[in-house]
Amino acid sequence: TPSPTTSPTPPNHWSWDKDPSSPSDSSEECENRGPLYKEDMCVTACDSLSHTEWSIHFSGAFPNEFGNLTTFIWTVDTSSELPDPSCSFEPVPTALTDVTIRLGCDCQPLSHEFLRSITFSTLPSASIHSNYWHFGFLSVKPGDSVQLQVVLKGDVSISTQGDATLGDGYRCASTLSVDGLDLPVPDPCSNPCNFGEWTDWEPLGDCTVPCGRGEQVRVRQCVSVCDETIPVDNCPGSNHGIIPCNTQPCTIWSKVSSSSSSSSSSSSF
Repeated sequence: TPSPTTSPTPPNHWSWDKDPSSPSDSSEECENRGPLYKEDMCVTACDSLSHTEWSIHFSGAFPNEFGNLTTFIWTVDTSSELPDPSCSFEPVPTALTDVTIRLGCDCQPLSHEFLRSITFSTLPSASIHSNYWHFGFLSVKPGDSVQLQVVLKGDVSISTQGDATLGDGYRCASTLSVDGLDLPVPDPCSNPCNFGEWTDWEPLGDCTVPCGRGEQVRVRQCVSVCDETIPVDNCPGSNHGIIPCNTQPCTIWSKVSSSSSSSSSSSSF
């Protein structure tokens, strides 16, 4: 346990480098999940969120009356006093500036765009990544609290296997470091219709050249596995590609003339 005069453990840099086309084992993901430390918000990391002046609490999930939107709310606050022990380098609490909220370890989207496609709005404005939201440029001063809101499309259930990282742009700490703190988060993976499958490839436009090996764009659509019709944005890979076309060699005809006769010949390349 670090004391106020001991430097916290350096953070493990986290990035989304998992192959989205590979199958996901949710039990393995939950067992091996580490804290989410973004390089632009974490220079050093505390070994426990309980050793910081910051905290986060889930306030609830609220579907609208039409059932096509679900609002999730969390409350973050900065205490007016430092805990004991504290991992702060300062003698007084510092304002909370950054919060990430990550989907549960049992929910692994197939597409990097999926979370963005189902997020209707965030308040304050957040950047949307593969499986988490990042609320930056906050200023939750000591003694204050702020609500964070994410509105998702559809009737979305709750997972208790999510996590959050809180920081001041230099220090940060994860809820994963606190025993028994399971942060409720949205669980869009609970609806199997949110997962997609690709339609067959279809050519788009003509070949770039009539001969000599050209290129042709082809496209496909990601549709729900439930009805194979409704578009979703949760398929592995790209929706467009390029294939070779008109690979036959081009033929050039030339005319040879003389005073007594004329003829033509051809050559290929």
